[in-house]
Amino acid sequence: MLTEMQVKNAKARERDYKLADSEGLYLYVTARGHRSWRMKYRFAGKERRLVLGAYPDLGLREARDRKVDARKLLREGRDPGIEAVKARVERTVASANTFEALARGWYALQERLP
Repeated sequence: MLTEMQVKNAKARERDYKLADSEGLYLYVTARGHRSWRMKYRFAGKERRLVLGAYPDLGLREARDRKVDARKLLREGRDPGIEAVKARVERTVASANTFEALARGWYALQERLP
């Protein structure tokens, strides 16, 4: 299992590399130095990957918590990758469904009327 110090000291190398934690969770470090938390899992007989977030915005403890949540979804028979896409779409729709957006749409319709 990784420690916070190992994660903090992960630097860019000539090639991209991974630092494994547990149960499919790993820190992916690119050659440019970008670090992100990813999780490898199997769903419907296929290997898949889920990007949990970028380090340092998402710390080790939070990444492990998100891994536990994703594992829970797998136990329920749901694909965590698909659920993440659904959540992203719901957030987009919710932000477009504001009073301001509706009012601007109504006003645009009223301008077109004679």
